[in-house]
Parts: sequence; structure tokens; C-alpha cells
Amino acid sequence: MPARVSDDDPRCCLSSLQKFQGEDLNSRSRKKY
Repeated sequence: MPARVSDDDPRCCLSSLQKFQGEDLNSRSRKKY
């Protein structure tokens, strides 16, 4: 099982809010426009 499935993964609690470089799972869809 991956560490995170999506940016709103319910398994991530407050201590998991920090995103590191390379972990931005929605960057491709955001940069499309």
C-alpha cells in the first residue's frame, strides 16, 4: 500500500500535512491550465 493515495487521503492526520518535493500528487493537473 502506498504512503499516500491522494492529497485528501483520510489516513493522513495533522502530522502528515507537510508535503515534500515530489509528493504533490495533483501538480500535473494544476499545471495543465
